[in-house]
Amino acid sequence: MNYNWNIWNWLVSMVPYGIRKVKLIYFIWACFEPIRDLFSSFLSYRSATDYDVKLNGTVIILQHLLNNKFDPTFRSIRVINPSTKREYQKMWLTTERNPPSSSPWWLTTEPNNSNSVPMFLISEHEQDVDFEVTLGTNFLVIPQGFEATIDKYKASPFRYQVRLLAIT
Repeated sequence: MNYNWNIWNWLVSMVPYGIRKVKLIYFIWACFEPIRDLFSSFLSYRSATDYDVKLNGTVIILQHLLNNKFDPTFRSIRVINPSTKREYQKMWLTTERNPPSSSPWWLTTEPNNSNSVPMFLISEHEQDVDFEVTLGTNFLVIPQGFEATIDKYKASPFRYQVRLLAIT
C-alpha cells in the first residue's frame, strides 16, 4: 500500500475552484492539522515497525543490528559460535529389573542386554550456550538494554553469553 499521502495538495484539490480563496485554504489546513499530526506519527511508527519486521535471529542480521544500535563507530560487536563444544556421553537406559534396584529404569555406561536403549547426555561441565556475543575493547561494561535487545531478536530456544574482550 502507498502511504505517501500529501494532505495539503489533497485538501486544496478538494475545494471547488470557484470558492478557492487563500483564507479558506488556511482555515481548512488549520482544521486538518490534528489529522496531519496523527498521520505523521503513524508514518514514524510504520518505519520503526518495518525495521523490526525485517530483522530476524540470524547471526549476520543480529550482529548488524547490535552494531548499529550500540557501536555505530567502531562496529566491534561480534556474534560467534561458543568457544567450547558440547561433549556427549553415551549412556544406556536399561528396562529390565534387577534385584539391587527397586526402579525399573536406570542408566549404565555399557549395554547390559538387548533391552538396553542408547541415550546421549550432555556433559555437566558444559555451559550450554548456542552463541556468544563479544563486545570490543572500547566497551568497559555491558550497555544498558543490550541483553534486552538480544532477547527481542534472537530465536527463542537459543541461549547466549555476553563476553567483554580484555584491553591488551
